Amino acid sequence: MIGCGIGGLAAAFYLIRDAQMPAANITILEEMDIEGGSMDGTGKEILAELWYHLGISDQLEAVVANTKIRLALMPYITAQFMTRAAGDRPHAVPEGCTNLGLIGQFVEIRNDIIFTMEASIRTARIGVYKLLNIPKQVPDINPTQYDIRHMLKGARALNSGKPFIGERLLHRLLDKTYFSHVLPPLPEAEDSKQTRFEEEMHELLGKGNAALQTLGDWITNLRESFSNNIKK
Repeated sequence: MIGCGIGGLAAAFYLIRDAQMPAANITILEEMDIEGGSMDGTGKEILAELWYHLGISDQLEAVVANTKIRLALMPYITAQFMTRAAGDRPHAVPEGCTNLGLIGQFVEIRNDIIFTMEASIRTARIGVYKLLNIPKQVPDINPTQYDIRHMLKGARALNSGKPFIGERLLHRLLDKTYFSHVLPPLPEAEDSKQTRFEEEMHELLGKGNAALQTLGDWITNLRESFSNNIKK
């Protein structure tokens, strides 16, 4: 196995637990002195790994002497979100491969987003199960992006934690029905819900009237433009 990062260690774990492979038969190749890759180690060790990848490890001591390092579990994430197309990244086990598995943050996983260290562990598990024909299934990703409850909570989060426009109307329509549990509770007290509902309806109707007025003005301007062109 190449690399002693979180993915390589996870692959070794699944080989031992699920493939019943003796630990003595597993060899992990790692050029750095740090186990766990960038997920583990002191600030100096993480900086040493970065400098090694940049090819300037001979300058490490001079850099460490003038550098302050603050450790954080979640680094800045940019590469994972770069524009790409299907096929730009390989699958954990490329089609036709019988002795090669790819693990880490830049491997394609069905129905999943490469974002956290869980992706590295998941690719290791997929590779072990598929290459060794282990009759086990990697647990499916919970499709929360299609869960209306999470979508409603997300809409409120985007609105600075306040009920989004129309949410109180949804509460009024679904109140005392089977679907009422889907909506997150409103933050106001029970005796003020009616007042806040009326304020929201006034805001909704006001925006609707404004939108209709804007549309009407646009149509009028368009007709006048056509008339002026015809006269010319």
